Amino acid sequence: MRTTSLLSAFAVLPLSFATQATAESIPVTEDNFAQAETAWNFANWTRKGADKGMLHLREVTPVGPEAPTVRMNWDTLYSVQIVNVSDDGTFTISLPESDLYVAAQVMDADGFSPYYIVDSGDHEVEVSTDFALIIFRTELKDRTDAASLAHLHEVQDQISISGMQDDSTYTPPSYDQAQLEAMRKQYKDEFLSAGIDYTYAKGPGEADQHVLDLSHAAGWGGYPPELGVSNAYSSSAALSGEECLAVTFEDPQNAFFTSFTLYDSDGYLMEGATHINSNMWQANENGTITLHFNCGDDKVNNLSSGGAPFNYSIRNYGVSQMVLDGAFRPINPKPL
Repeated sequence: MRTTSLLSAFAVLPLSFATQATAESIPVTEDNFAQAETAWNFANWTRKGADKGMLHLREVTPVGPEAPTVRMNWDTLYSVQIVNVSDDGTFTISLPESDLYVAAQVMDADGFSPYYIVDSGDHEVEVSTDFALIIFRTELKDRTDAASLAHLHEVQDQISISGMQDDSTYTPPSYDQAQLEAMRKQYKDEFLSAGIDYTYAKGPGEADQHVLDLSHAAGWGGYPPELGVSNAYSSSAALSGEECLAVTFEDPQNAFFTSFTLYDSDGYLMEGATHINSNMWQANENGTITLHFNCGDDKVNNLSSGGAPFNYSIRNYGVSQMVLDGAFRPINPKPL
């Protein structure tokens, strides 16, 4: 059995946890931010029971800090499980055949994501840390329709994981939560002001660690873009919410779908009409798409932050070559 690394975990902890610090707390620095942030995320899912078995979220993600983690979405419903694989590091993920988009993403305790799986069937995977967190995303066609939700739940129930230790109880390392919170805030602000895309890696040495840390702070839990398989993400800068903005673009033709979601300054979902995807939007006569922000209900494809400051993230599900080539990056809306 391998020694459990302090470089472990995933999710957002309640305030009571986040403010606890003891003499035995592990200092949070640039060298271990990824592991501390990952542990923070793991711990929140543990609090919800994800280390005791498969945790299915049956309703849409709540707005604000009630969400289990930042940058969640309304394109899919999540299922999450934390597994102890300390024997040989392997376990098996099983995905059903379905008319819905179903994906499994593996996160290790160091904040790396070695697998993103969209094909049905059984898939044996291997990680280098004793614990892993698996995020399943099942497509949500219509979050307001009971029949759509019922069908999604049936698909969720066919997801499974096997081959891990019988006891997957997870206890997070005691990182200094005040230091972690301060560094997270600093990195979130730096990410939004830098105008960079989210960057993730399958393993060590594949990307600049500081850029990875900025992405962990702004939107933990991603996977590097893989043509037609995984997702690519980009984000706007912080926007005031006090003026009407618009952006026009060509459909990127991703393998599955494309979405835009508004977030508050802390990266949480906002109330109201704050989400749209390519199954929902209305195209222009020439085939392009125009999205409006805070322009009123009479404008096509209008998203509203209610006048509050916001930023938005774009998700490219099954990323296209157009996106990989940098030809699709509509993150700079202009005033009308």
